Amino acid sequence: MADVHLDPERLRAHARRAETLADGLARRRRDVDRARPGDRAELDRIAGGVTTVAHRLTALAAELRATAWAAEEADRAHRDVVVRLAGDSPIVDALTGRAT
Repeated sequence: MADVHLDPERLRAHARRAETLADGLARRRRDVDRARPGDRAELDRIAGGVTTVAHRLTALAAELRATAWAAEEADRAHRDVVVRLAGDSPIVDALTGRAT
């Protein structure tokens, strides 16, 4: 099995990008309001699809933030195990900020 590390800050940055995209897509375009009656139905259908994508991007952003939180928790738990197994070690003390 491959060793995977999820960087919480990178995940949060992706979440911010997804939300920015969602916000941009969610804004109603004036072109739809000015469309000819024959084109209006098609533009409304497209706008509905764009709204769906915006909602999915917002959901993705929430999932990315939850994953970032879980990655931080996993890092904390892993660090605690390493410190516990290492015992009294000046190197571990320095890495964990316990050095005096």
